[in-house]
Amino acid sequence: MELDIEIINLLKTGNLDAVGKCHLRKANEHILQGEFNSAYENIIKGYEFITCDCFLGNWLKKGLNKMVGEPLRLDCETYQFHLVQAFAYWLSKEFEAALISINKYIEVKSDEEIGYYLKGRIYSGMENFLEAIECYSKGLLIKRTNKALYRIGRTKEECLNENGLPELYEASLDNVISHCSGRLAENSVKRGIFLPNDDAFFSKSFNDSGSLFFVYCERTEENIKLKDGSELNFLQEKARLLYSLIENRDLFLID
Repeated sequence: MELDIEIINLLKTGNLDAVGKCHLRKANEHILQGEFNSAYENIIKGYEFITCDCFLGNWLKKGLNKMVGEPLRLDCETYQFHLVQAFAYWLSKEFEAALISINKYIEVKSDEEIGYYLKGRIYSGMENFLEAIECYSKGLLIKRTNKALYRIGRTKEECLNENGLPELYEASLDNVISHCSGRLAENSVKRGIFLPNDDAFFSKSFNDSGSLFFVYCERTEENIKLKDGSELNFLQEKARLLYSLIENRDLFLID
């Protein structure tokens, strides 16, 4: 797959979730055009980058389910189409149909973690959270990915009232100013866990439930402007937060 200018520019920002969602948006567009091979390639590539595949970023398109019902022709392998089909049905909230398609994909590609991850997302849509976690965990045995760790941690915390901080913590370290890290902060504070007080800009935000992470994860090239008119270096402040999280890892890894 050739990189286009949009992907190249996003890669320069270091915002890998944005890169992943751009690929998933392109997958949507290819599905709507009946270009299933290109859709498959973008789904695979998108999930190589992404940690959180929520719909922030406006990448979801409507009408995908209508294009994958009974296509007149396929320009890809059948198993690839089944992944595209499962993806389209999942996004359209047709979970039973999505489950049938992803099972067909896994029958052929049982050694690929993406099948188990997407099956977990489908089960989550069906509110079968224990099955979802089992699927994410199967995928982790094949390949350890931030997206599966994130979903396990978030599902435990928000749906099962269990401690998901270890998984959220590990998933956050590759990008500490992200939606994922914001969820780590929210749930850490909920559990009474705070980073030691210091004057670091993002450590303070972490202890305030990550209130600013959702703003700055989309503005990684800008300096941080304070109310008094002074500025902080974004990358330096991001590095300080990472250092603090690593130094205090025992706060998050206690089960």
